[in-house]
Amino acid sequence: MRHTWMDQANPFTPGYHTKAICDRIDKAIEDYKKGKSTFLRIAVHQRAGKTEIVSVRLPPRFLRLFPESEIMAVSYNQEQAQTPAYKAMRMVKDKKFQDIFPGTTIGRNAVSNWSLMIKNREGEEETKGRIYSSGLHGGLTGNGYQLGILDDYCGKREHAESSTFREKTWDAFTNDFLTRRGPVSITIVLATWWHEDDLHGRIHKKNDKKDLENYDPDFPEFEFISFPARREDAPSYLQSKYPGEYLFLERFDENWYKSQYASLGPYASAAMMGCNPTLRHGNILNIEEIVEHENEKDFPDIPYYRIWDLAHTAKQRAGDDPDFTGGTYIGFQKGRWEASLDAYLWSIWIKDYRQFREAAPKRDEKIRQTAIQDGINIRILVENSLDSKDAGYYLKKMLGKHRKVICVTCKGDKVVRIAPVETIFENGRVHILKRPWNRVWKDGIQRFDGSGKSHDEMVDNISCGYENICKKGLYKAISTSWG
Repeated sequence: MRHTWMDQANPFTPGYHTKAICDRIDKAIEDYKKGKSTFLRIAVHQRAGKTEIVSVRLPPRFLRLFPESEIMAVSYNQEQAQTPAYKAMRMVKDKKFQDIFPGTTIGRNAVSNWSLMIKNREGEEETKGRIYSSGLHGGLTGNGYQLGILDDYCGKREHAESSTFREKTWDAFTNDFLTRRGPVSITIVLATWWHEDDLHGRIHKKNDKKDLENYDPDFPEFEFISFPARREDAPSYLQSKYPGEYLFLERFDENWYKSQYASLGPYASAAMMGCNPTLRHGNILNIEEIVEHENEKDFPDIPYYRIWDLAHTAKQRAGDDPDFTGGTYIGFQKGRWEASLDAYLWSIWIKDYRQFREAAPKRDEKIRQTAIQDGINIRILVENSLDSKDAGYYLKKMLGKHRKVICVTCKGDKVVRIAPVETIFENGRVHILKRPWNRVWKDGIQRFDGSGKSHDEMVDNISCGYENICKKGLYKAISTSWG
C-alpha cells in the first residue's frame, strides 16, 4: 500500500483497520494457494480507505500473482464500478508498481474490461488474465471470477429503505454474482450495512444457526469483519487493539467524528458509523431536545408558512381511526455553513398545529378560517399528490385573492424524507410555542416509525417543508421578497 501510493498531496495514512484488512486478505490469498475458498464481509465507516485497499490495490496484485485468473469488480452501477478500475489501471502503469512486478503493462485497455501484459522468460509479452468491472444489475452474464469483489451494493439510504430494491439486489447477488465464482475463489462484500434486511443482513441470517427460519447450511459461510467508528461499539476483542475513542484518529480528529454523528442522526449513524443497523420502532425524532418557549416574542423574524397534509381520499377518511388533515405553522431559520457537515445548520420554529377529521367541504372551510387567523403574510403550502391536485387547485381559488397558496410535491419514502431533519431534532434546534396543542403534536412525533400505521401528519408537514423550503430553494425565493 505505502510503496505504490500515488497521491503525493495526501500521504498514505494507515490505521488499525487498514492493517487488519490487509492481513486478512493476505491470509485469504495463502488459503487460495492451498485450494481453499474465502468469503468475507467487510464494514467500516466512509472515507476510511476500504475501497482503496480492496477495489484498487488488490485486483492488480492478485492478477499478477495468479496471471491466469479472472477478477470481477462489481458495484451498484457501472459508473461506480469503473472509478476504482481506472485507478487500478493507473497504478499498474506507475513505476512504483513496476518496482514490485517488473515487466508488467496493461494489455486490453478498456476500463470495464482489461488485462495485463507480462513478459515471459524469453522476454516476450503475453496477455494474462482479466479484470472485469460492472454494475451488479447488468452485464455479469458470461463472466466468472477467482476473485469477486462487490463494493457497495447500494448507493444511498433511500434505496436501502425500499423492500423492492433490497429484493432485487439479493436476487442479483445470489443468482448472477455468486454463481460466477470458480471452484476455488475469494469473494469479498465491501459495503455499508444499511438495513437489517439488506444484502449484509440477509447473508448474516443465512449464516446464523440460531435463525431457524433463514439459516441455510449450504449457503457460503461469510466471515464478518467490522470496524465501528466508536471504540465502545466495537466487539470486545477489537476494543483492546486500537487506542482512542474513535477508529481512525490517524486521519480524522474527534471533531470530524462528532460532526458525522450529529449530521447523520442516531438511525443513520448506527448503519454508516456503527456498522450495525437498528430497526425502526418509533422514536425516530428525538423530542427530548425540543426547546419550548412561553412567549411568541422569542421567535425570530423569518418567513413562516402554514403547511397542510390533506386527508382527502375515501381510504384515508374511512375506518375506525381515519387520518387527520394536519396543518403546521412553521418557519425554517438558516444558520451558518458547517464545513464538517458540508451543509447549513437549520433551525425549525413552530407556532401552531391544527388537525381535524372532516369531509372536503368542512375541511376546506376550516383551512380558510385558519388562514384568516394566521394573517395575510403567511404562505400556505399544500402537498400536491395525484389524489389532492383538485383540492390544491380549489384552495388556490378560494384563498388566492388574499393568500399565497403554493402546491408542492413531496415524493419518496417517509423515513428517507425525514432523515435530514433527525439531526435538527437531535441537536436541540427545534423550537415550539408552549400551547395546548403540544401534547398531541409531540405524541405524533414520538410515535412516527415510517410504517404509515401511526398518524404522521405533523411529521409529513415538517419533511415537506424542509424538502421544498430548505433543499429546493423556496426559502430563498420567498425570503428575498419578504417584507
